[in-house]
Amino acid sequence: MNIVSTQSYEILFSQNRDKYYFITLKNNPGRDFFVTNLPKNKIIDIDSKESSLSENELIKRPDFLKKLREKKINAYYLNSISSSHLDSWAKKNKIKLLSPTWNLQKKLENKIFFDKLLKKNKISAPNSVIPKKEKDIDKITKFPGVVQVPYSHGSQGTFLVKNKKGILELLKDKKIKFPFLYREFIKGIPIGVTLVLSKKEMIFSSIRGQAIMLDSKNTNKYLGIQWMKTSEFKKEGIKNLNKTLASIGKVLQKLKFYGTASIDVIIRDNDVFVIECNPRLSLSSIQISQRKELIHGYDFNEEFIKGLFRKKLSANKPFIPNTTYEGCTLDLDFFENQLSGKKTERVHKVGMYEIKNETLKYLSNKMKDFEKKNVVFIDHKLEKNKVLSQKDDYGMAITHQPIVKIEHETFLIKDKNKILSGIEKLLLGNTK
Repeated sequence: MNIVSTQSYEILFSQNRDKYYFITLKNNPGRDFFVTNLPKNKIIDIDSKESSLSENELIKRPDFLKKLREKKINAYYLNSISSSHLDSWAKKNKIKLLSPTWNLQKKLENKIFFDKLLKKNKISAPNSVIPKKEKDIDKITKFPGVVQVPYSHGSQGTFLVKNKKGILELLKDKKIKFPFLYREFIKGIPIGVTLVLSKKEMIFSSIRGQAIMLDSKNTNKYLGIQWMKTSEFKKEGIKNLNKTLASIGKVLQKLKFYGTASIDVIIRDNDVFVIECNPRLSLSSIQISQRKELIHGYDFNEEFIKGLFRKKLSANKPFIPNTTYEGCTLDLDFFENQLSGKKTERVHKVGMYEIKNETLKYLSNKMKDFEKKNVVFIDHKLEKNKVLSQKDDYGMAITHQPIVKIEHETFLIKDKNKILSGIEKLLLGNTK
């Protein structure tokens, strides 16, 4: 099988990257990084004025299919959620989409559908109400709580409310509409675990913390994920987590969902509360691909693809591996409030940066340098001489060092964190 992806870091950071083909955009800031670290015959260059194109946009280009045919590509590894357009295009051109089924992805992304699925299968989750009209709000009796629109990503479309007045204000401001999901707020440690699923087997990843904290405007923002030592959790908590995740895995298999899904959970003491399912690759997938110990020593992409084809996985490991890694993947949209409205005078290179005295200094665009001490990988899709907005993709940063710590079930940024300070200086230093 000849597999292609659109500049997938999940594949590039894996040890088997040379087996795959990569679509690159000539004006994309990350193109040189891919070209440097891959054989020339594995690059499929697209000459485009845009620095970034979605997979839905790429398939509309007249030269796209021709370039795939030249390399005899018969499978397309999707970086994002699939769509009806991609599904139709793939069937028409006899190309296999390497992604969970679009219809199932859409259902599971729906917070209301997933909440009902949890209740139906008696899987532990926060108490919830699904108001369909204003009088249904009176059914909500426990506050504070979390309001979510059916389709929300990260912290967008998610609101913490203290009382009914807070819900009515969200409706008045048109930030939400009926129906929506209301759940009782559970104070605990927000974590995530990736599941790889086939017809009978499943493999669990290590535990990662979901770092949501205050930004420069005192607003809750998603900072990213940080891998956590298994030993930070009590044995009873891990036992309950394994049991809950195995139950979810079986429910997904019963729905004929195969491939990968990220499950967000809150652990309070040893109790487990399931929050949501992200039926796709996530911000954490890159480090799982790079570091096999995070998924019981297996190649994430190979197991993921086996699952999609309903083939037997290399093992059945429905439990959390015992790991000590504490690296992070940061979502640089965290800095959007500081950057929005500013103009880029220049753009920084995609690649490896060395941390020196709270400053990031460009090191190289070579993968081998990522294992060096005090090195951060930075990616982005920003353009020169452009006024930035909250719609821009500010990129991500990956580091092997921990950035946050947990105190009283809350994530806090480590004191005087050099990496975050360096990233902030780098981003702000390119704007005016």
